[in-house]
Amino acid sequence: MSSVEYNLRTLPTTSITLFPARAQISREVGDVPLQPGTNEVTIIGLSPTTDEHSIKVEGSGEATISNITVERLANTEQFDDVYPDEDEDILSGSDDVDTDDNDDDEDLKEDEELRAAKAERQQIMDSKELTSHRISCLQHNNGALDGYITNVRAEHNTNVEEASEAYQRLRQNNYRGLLAAQADQRHQDELLKRMDAKIRRLTKRHRKQTAQARRQKRLSKLNRVKEQLKASRAEEQRIKEKRRIRTERSKFWPKYVYAVRIQLEVSASLPSHGQTCSLLLSYVTSDAYWAPSYDLQLSTKSATGTLCFDALLTNATSETWDKCKITLSTSQATSSSLADKAPELREWAIKRGGSGVPLLYSREEHQKRTMGASMTKQGKANREAMFGFAANDPRATQDYQMQLMLLEQQNKKRMELARQKQNPGAQGAFPAPPQMQQQSLFGGMQSMQQQAAPTGSGLFGARRSALSQAQEQQAQAQAQQAQAQDLTQHTFDADQFDRTTRARGGMRSYQRALRAEVDEEEEEGYSVSSGDETPREDPNLAFQNSLIEQTGFATVYELQGPKTLAPSSTSAKQRISTIDLSAIKFTHTVVPKLKAAAYLTATIANTSRNILLQGPVGVTLDGGFMGRTTLPRCPGDGAELRLGLGVDHAVRVVYATPEVRRSGGVSYNEERKIYMRSVYVENTHSADSIRLVVKDQVPVSKDERVRVEVLHPDKLRAEHQEDDGKQQQKQEEVAEVGEAGRKADEGQWGRAEVKMLKTGAVDWLVTLRKGRSVRLALSWLVATPLGEEAMQVDH
Repeated sequence: MSSVEYNLRTLPTTSITLFPARAQISREVGDVPLQPGTNEVTIIGLSPTTDEHSIKVEGSGEATISNITVERLANTEQFDDVYPDEDEDILSGSDDVDTDDNDDDEDLKEDEELRAAKAERQQIMDSKELTSHRISCLQHNNGALDGYITNVRAEHNTNVEEASEAYQRLRQNNYRGLLAAQADQRHQDELLKRMDAKIRRLTKRHRKQTAQARRQKRLSKLNRVKEQLKASRAEEQRIKEKRRIRTERSKFWPKYVYAVRIQLEVSASLPSHGQTCSLLLSYVTSDAYWAPSYDLQLSTKSATGTLCFDALLTNATSETWDKCKITLSTSQATSSSLADKAPELREWAIKRGGSGVPLLYSREEHQKRTMGASMTKQGKANREAMFGFAANDPRATQDYQMQLMLLEQQNKKRMELARQKQNPGAQGAFPAPPQMQQQSLFGGMQSMQQQAAPTGSGLFGARRSALSQAQEQQAQAQAQQAQAQDLTQHTFDADQFDRTTRARGGMRSYQRALRAEVDEEEEEGYSVSSGDETPREDPNLAFQNSLIEQTGFATVYELQGPKTLAPSSTSAKQRISTIDLSAIKFTHTVVPKLKAAAYLTATIANTSRNILLQGPVGVTLDGGFMGRTTLPRCPGDGAELRLGLGVDHAVRVVYATPEVRRSGGVSYNEERKIYMRSVYVENTHSADSIRLVVKDQVPVSKDERVRVEVLHPDKLRAEHQEDDGKQQQKQEEVAEVGEAGRKADEGQWGRAEVKMLKTGAVDWLVTLRKGRSVRLALSWLVATPLGEEAMQVDH
């Protein structure tokens, strides 16, 4: 028997039909090799959410389908093989740490001009020393001559006259030399003064250049530290994003899958090579559906609007449907709902019993409510049994620990760099965080690890006895699996995260220190100005609308172009159509008896062929977002829907305090009282007039000895006194009532009509102009027997 196996992930998806609760998938298996005799084709990897009874196989080719079986198998694929995890970028990036330890205080070398000036000054100093030495020698010679001439005696056989002439000649020569030396010394002092001024000027310039170079060097170092801190944050963010993606994918990692085995019979008379056939696999799965979503933009000035009809596509299965045709259907029929039958009512028999709770619900109603709650919990528990990692799977923590170990090594090097950059005596400026602070910041995570330690030892590797495992119930196992996944996500390694955060804290401290030093040395600010840029107006983006088709009881929307729908916790939004609304009616409803406010309501006519399903809608009124509400179901072809828009604060409503007084008439067998109420409505809108429906009521007598008579408005008085048959005809008539709320509004406020229903409800239909006000009054008489008062009857 020839056999071939296909993984569902490698098979192309031809089409998807999404329903409000399920989805129907079609996949194609092309060019299946055939051999004469029996051939077995296995398709493995169907999502656990697949309805195994809905699987159908069709095909074309020289073969006959003899048998189809569906099996439930454990998922033998490796998560890391399907979603490979590469960490070479972390390893390569961990060595790119700058460890330059050059002295920040190293000055620049003196330039040639300064060195030449200092050398010239030294030459002048040397010449000055020689001049000083010459002056000293001449002065010493003069002293020697003075001593010699003083000691000359006649007894020395010395010619005094010759000695005196020689003395004068030598003394004069010495004096000339002394004057010349002193002149040279003064000239040298002047040169030295000028040279000192030049050296001071050059030294000042050199110090300024040195300070600027030192500032630039520290700015460069600050930028390096900022880049390293930025890289550290980016790396940590990348790992967090990687962890988030892994956690998201693990939510849809199947614990078991379905396999479809198809047996094909091929005639022995056909050639043994080159025979193929094509198969079409279709099935229905849950946890994949679509839901409507709307965006409504209304304008009260033009009484128009735009309704954007979107579809939220959800895929919570383990399958990815890549580049396929997607069709949306409003049909609620699925293969499993055909067995649902209309419930039957049994006899609700009761008997007399003791005192207790009133018999509000029957036994069948209680059973229905309990069954519905248990089915909801069971559906959630079933999904936990379908997806995620097993409780004893080491993959749940191995990948996270490897990533954090690499990140810790990288941050360790950055921490050493930050410590090397600090001054030796500046240790007090960057103290380690105190123990109390560490506990407040990370104590919750550490305590979570401590609490999870006993459970984790049982979930991640510690062997338990087979007897204890057999005694555990299935619900407890599912709860432990959920707890293990939660611990995997939150308590992977609190200590490593603590060290990483401290490393980042040291980098930030060093960065602040460098910034403080640079700010102290800066004398001038630097500003960077950019040129004026004129923004270019881009055209508005357009959406792809869907093709709409009415098929019997359902509406089908075909999305344009191939789409990809991957498993995700969020829904993808696709535009179905955009509907232009016209002739929208805006009305205000006021029930001042219960709340003095005007509620705005929009009556919208759906003139399109689209059937609007019930769904959430975001409402924008006159350019301002109002909020989100629920759009009711509305068929097309002119059907209307009413949408409440909340309180309109531009309409002022004041409900006067109710008054009561005795009637002035004389009656000996009954007591009469007149009740008076009024409401004041003011339109502060700057636009045109508005339409309001003001609702109030008069009491309705349920006792033949209690009489109610409407006094104002006058026309309602006669209508209310008629019998039921005549009153039903007169209810269609309306009376113009109302008075201006202010004297300035008399004759200009608008108009109002009033009508009363059999239930005692009084409705004023008011058209109120902008900036005007109206006062609506209502009064009635209640007559009761003497000594008795009217009271309300409980429903």
